[in-house]
Amino acid sequence: MYSKYKQAVEDLEWMYYSGSADDSRRLAVLSRRFSQITEETNNLVEIMDIQDELEIVDSVLTVQQSVLRKLMQQMPKWAKVQSRVPEAIHILEENKASVQEMIISAKRVQEDVRLTVLMV
Repeated sequence: MYSKYKQAVEDLEWMYYSGSADDSRRLAVLSRRFSQITEETNNLVEIMDIQDELEIVDSVLTVQQSVLRKLMQQMPKWAKVQSRVPEAIHILEENKASVQEMIISAKRVQEDVRLTVLMV
């Protein structure tokens, strides 16, 4: 991505110093290239933020799951029968699996956007 940006800057500098800055068609192409790079870079940053947030959610669910399992181990047998802790553990496991799927999807999208940026 940087090489494409660098090339666009060099092209603009060449146009300026060579006196061909009046070439509106070429200027429009370079302008679009900068716009695409900016848009794709913003998308990449957004995806990375989402990935960070998903990792935080996954971490919180892991801690909650661990705490509930320890709680379950400490409970007397008679309390386990009436407890909703097993149900909570099951719900956490489902949520954790969903978050893991989202993390994998976000990584795929990040790679697709990265490849798109390289093609710009």
